[in-house]
Amino acid sequence: MYQPEKLKARRKELKLTQREIAEQLGISFQAYSAWERGVKEPSKEKVVQLENILKVPKGYFTQIEIVRLYHSLSKQGQEKVVLYARNLSQEEQAQKVTAMPERFYEYRVYERMSAGIGASVYDDQNFDTVYFNEELAH
Repeated sequence: MYQPEKLKARRKELKLTQREIAEQLGISFQAYSAWERGVKEPSKEKVVQLENILKVPKGYFTQIEIVRLYHSLSKQGQEKVVLYARNLSQEEQAQKVTAMPERFYEYRVYERMSAGIGASVYDDQNFDTVYFNEELAH
């Protein structure tokens, strides 16, 4: 996945202008500007040229930062990262589950009535379900 924010940040670190990089790439200033804004993505060939011009490792503009950092770690460090990420993911998943200690009752709210004709005009597809607790049930 191409990351335009990294392209802009690296260019500024090296104190280069968009126009200077565009000239070295042999493209228009507007085309380069579109890459930094994320409007368009450079071709694979242009990404390689950018990596050389901006003196960054291969995959710098396309790889997620965490992946690059992960690959720079020792085997033991990588195992710690994976364990940490798993634990963090499990914690966040657990937070998404809301326990409901109260007992709730289902009540179907229908939108149309029989209009006094004595026949049911309800169908099981035309209702909303509302839940309420015991306090409201009594």
